[in-house]
Amino acid sequence: MMKGLSPPQDGMTEMGNPALSVRVDASRGEISLGSLRSPTPEVLIWPGAPEAQVDGKTWRWERWEAGDGPVARGKALGAAAHQVFVGAANESGLTLRYHVQVYELEPMALVWMEVVNTSDRPVTVERLTVMSAAAHFGSPGGTPRVFIDNGGLMGSGSRDLKAPSGTHTAHGALVVTEPENGWAASASFVSFQTAAVTNQIETGPSGSAERLTAACDYPNGYLLAPGATLESEAFAVGVYGDPHMALERWADAVMAVNDFQPPRFCPSGWNSWYCYRLTITEEIVLQHARFIQKRWDGLGLENIQIDHGWQYRDVIGNWAPTERFPHGLPWLSE
Repeated sequence: MMKGLSPPQDGMTEMGNPALSVRVDASRGEISLGSLRSPTPEVLIWPGAPEAQVDGKTWRWERWEAGDGPVARGKALGAAAHQVFVGAANESGLTLRYHVQVYELEPMALVWMEVVNTSDRPVTVERLTVMSAAAHFGSPGGTPRVFIDNGGLMGSGSRDLKAPSGTHTAHGALVVTEPENGWAASASFVSFQTAAVTNQIETGPSGSAERLTAACDYPNGYLLAPGATLESEAFAVGVYGDPHMALERWADAVMAVNDFQPPRFCPSGWNSWYCYRLTITEEIVLQHARFIQKRWDGLGLENIQIDHGWQYRDVIGNWAPTERFPHGLPWLSE
């Protein structure tokens, strides 16, 4: 039984592993998840429901039935229990197939949805919300932090989770942690095939987490023909002992779910843009090269990329160096 929630009622499906409990209430079309490590769960997500925004309207499926054809994903992470739940066609013309997968040994659960156009006309799908639920992240007296990743772009980084009526939005990994209490939770998409993904935690007036949303957007609309199926990206919730492990296992899940193979060689090095942007100079590059050679020689860093900022007058496509590189790039490369 999931600690922190009422006992399961008749008709509920409960799945779990030593770290997570997942409960599906098919009679209401809802899913709940929670961590099991302590009497007071650090992570509670309840009750969540998928939604579809179609032709400008948002639809839910109020009741599910058990479905067939479960196909586990991410087999490299180990054995998993997999259930499919079906929501009958509503006025949107869409039938739902909701997938819930819980690994036996990996402390992670996956959820994703398929929508099938069972109408006789094409529809335009604008958003698939894999989960929208009340949420709790934290221990009594703890100071949770959140790490969000937006592909290395603006807004990425670590910050305090508690922020009155705030939002923490990621388009890649999202990890909440309390290092002093020895736990971390990843709430992140692990596939990125057709949609622009957003995983977001909203906080209430007290600053504590109150809501989790995991959504797949189709900015230009996805035209779904009669009889066709659109599958969302897969969303994963995992609980671990520290944030670095949570990030590492998220990356492993991305590899496993998408059936990626590790590259035989991974180019690595240093990029000027995120630190210096248009202030980069010849001497700054040399300082970093010396530091890498002296302190990080054993890490195999082979490349230094002088990003935008080396071109004359900072014009992209102007292949002459700016005055900040007085000796020229061939000299600097040597």
